Amino acid sequence: MLMPISPVELISISKRNKLISGYIMGFHHQIISRSPFKPIDQQGILVESYYNLFGSDDAQEILDFTFSNLRDEVFKSGFDLGSKDITDFSRNSKNAPLGLLRILHKEDNSID
Repeated sequence: MLMPISPVELISISKRNKLISGYIMGFHHQIISRSPFKPIDQQGILVESYYNLFGSDDAQEILDFTFSNLRDEVFKSGFDLGSKDITDFSRNSKNAPLGLLRILHKEDNSID
């Protein structure tokens, strides 16, 4: 399954799509929560990860959008899917975390 959009398009969508933003946050959160870092340090690590992944301007916009939607049901669904993808992959490496690609393919096909 190929990425149906460019990284630039993914960054743009992450600033406005609650499901995708939730997925990315859930994915990150699950990875970081499994790390040996203290819980008090994990939010800073998560923010730093976003800055490294998306660049400072885009990361701040995505984080602002993300934190403003933490209680939204669509966002929560994405968060749960991202978390589940990492959990399933950690239990069985044959369960590749492809949830984001599936969401993007569905979004791409719904435009046609």
